Amino acid sequence: MRVSAKGLYPWRQGYSPFWKAAAMFTIGAFAIIQDAQRRVLLCHRRDIDRWNLPGGGVLPGETPWQAVIRLKLALQVVGTLLQQEDGTNRTEEKGGTPMTTMSREKDIEHFDHWSSTYEQSWMQRAFFDPAHHATLALAAGIVHQPASVLDVGCGTGKLLRQARTCWPEAHLIGVDPANGMIELAKRLTPNATFFPGMAEALPLQDASVDLALSTISFHHWQDQAAGIREIARVLRPGGYLILVDMSFPDWIVRMFRQKRVHSRARLQALFNQAGLQVERQQKVAWRSWLATIGKK
Repeated sequence: MRVSAKGLYPWRQGYSPFWKAAAMFTIGAFAIIQDAQRRVLLCHRRDIDRWNLPGGGVLPGETPWQAVIRLKLALQVVGTLLQQEDGTNRTEEKGGTPMTTMSREKDIEHFDHWSSTYEQSWMQRAFFDPAHHATLALAAGIVHQPASVLDVGCGTGKLLRQARTCWPEAHLIGVDPANGMIELAKRLTPNATFFPGMAEALPLQDASVDLALSTISFHHWQDQAAGIREIARVLRPGGYLILVDMSFPDWIVRMFRQKRVHSRARLQALFNQAGLQVERQQKVAWRSWLATIGKK
């Protein structure tokens, strides 16, 4: 590992049409920590005195502005997680990944407010759509004709609308704790079934789902270990869970004392504890997210 000092290198709106999908902002760094492969591990921001997690730096085939958009999302997520760690009224720790009750309520409120503009957000094209496409591509290679597909943290149902093209006959089910998201999902995806609810208490019968998906929502779950156990409960024998979310090395997780973002090994342990056998873990969507595939 090496540390190099860098001058301010801003990327501004106007360099590419892709960039115009985001609001105008400037990001600069004056200290960067890289690994032996020159991947950026940590980045010290110039505007505030804080080390941040840039999500891997500029990857092969990726433009600088695409990397900065990923960086902006990583900073937003890390900021949210740090706020959650400072909360009070913690739930009982299960699996070492609790969220405070106050933080959970604020999180749900945020997504309720966001629901009206969620489909038009620049983050759809920058992050969520690539994650959805990669997740469905993985799923289609594993489960050919699922009778039922569950999306945990479904938002407005975008992933399920795409899943319909893969499996036209499947029963599509979405669960999300934000009522605003669920109401919009019902209007936009009338051929699917949606329930308001938490991952930790799915309103579904035992062994009723062939394929469960969750993309970029795991770090929002109140009790992550319980959520994975609950998905295992509703999966049929031989069913699959494909979970796509952030993942950082153990040393980064320890440095920032994060209980909601995990290493590959920790995610595999959570799956195994729930009775799911991890068949594969791989980076997807510009290598920004880690997909963990488990079989019941």
